[in-house]
Amino acid sequence: MNKFTKNIEDVYFPPIVEFKAQAAKRLDHSKPIFNLNQAIPNYQPPDVIKKAIREELEKPSYCFYTFDEGIPELRDAIADSLNKTFVKKVSRPNICVVPGANNAYFSMLPVIASSGDEVILLTPYYFNHYMSLKIAGIKPVEIILDPADSFSLPYDKIESSVTDKTKAIVFVNPCNPTGRSYTQAEVDKLYEICRKKKIYLISDEVYSCFHDSYPKPASVLNNNAFPDYCICINSFSKTYSITGLRAGFITASEEFIYHFTKVQDSNVVCVSTLSQAAALAGIKYADEWLNEKIAFLKNKKEKFIDLFKKSGTKFKLISSGSFFIYLNYDDHSIKAKDLCFMMMEKENIVALPGEYFGSCQDYAVRLALGNLQESEIEPVIEKLAKIM
Repeated sequence: MNKFTKNIEDVYFPPIVEFKAQAAKRLDHSKPIFNLNQAIPNYQPPDVIKKAIREELEKPSYCFYTFDEGIPELRDAIADSLNKTFVKKVSRPNICVVPGANNAYFSMLPVIASSGDEVILLTPYYFNHYMSLKIAGIKPVEIILDPADSFSLPYDKIESSVTDKTKAIVFVNPCNPTGRSYTQAEVDKLYEICRKKKIYLISDEVYSCFHDSYPKPASVLNNNAFPDYCICINSFSKTYSITGLRAGFITASEEFIYHFTKVQDSNVVCVSTLSQAAALAGIKYADEWLNEKIAFLKNKKEKFIDLFKKSGTKFKLISSGSFFIYLNYDDHSIKAKDLCFMMMEKENIVALPGEYFGSCQDYAVRLALGNLQESEIEPVIEKLAKIM
């Protein structure tokens, strides 16, 4: 029999993959299916990105390696874009282009932590952050946020949880799964704890374009101490609706980028030229398109919330924002995973249960609105009211 490491055997199967498999078995495929499982936009990328990919395909170098850190023009464009949005000014050496935010997170762990070290997660957390820590043999330490307090950050509890084994705090803003947008004051206070304790703040800002305060979102990049003890992760996946192209970037100190590049070279080497061409076209030419999509998603979310509050459902809306609606419920006779299976079988709704997002989430459900058509909002809410 094959032997596998305890680290990998102790990690649950990817939730999105599991629920896609469950959906194939449990849904009635002869009727409309309401997919609230994964945070993916339901619209095509802008035409300028499609054009850029076609033009790149005509170049003899389209399938060659690029620089490990990304093509210089893209890194400069990222820096220019960040400098227009945020207070702290960065330049090319602070940027590394990566094949998506998940890969960036996984690749940065060996730069700052070793097996047996600890990293603090704020619960509810993004499940891939937990999975990566477990695979790497790094201990996840949960700080459970209180839904009754709008998932506010308990600074004293966070600070007292830092030990000599703690290497980082992971912070997602806006949060996946809750959608909560944290303010600049909250970001700064959390960052100050990390600097005081000399540990890293890993700030995942993948949904920054969908932050409540966009076009001036709260960010570690608004703190003049950046990049001291801080790494910022971002992605083009949701921004330009190019999830399958796997393109993102990290912003950090030159020293961190230097060491991170060792991992990237040993792992994926570089991001494809097609993906980088797409990202560059988005940054340079898609501002108007992006603002339209941000408004579109915001209106869809607001319509969902308005109809949800009028529906009479016993689900409780705990938090919302960016792509997400986070619900809980009082009927503890059924845990969220079984409830989500029931939602598939009875109402053709696919959503993720709270158990995947950490401790004390057994009676919570995450809805992702990105793939939901506007015409489907009312039927989905009616179906939720039937369930509970």
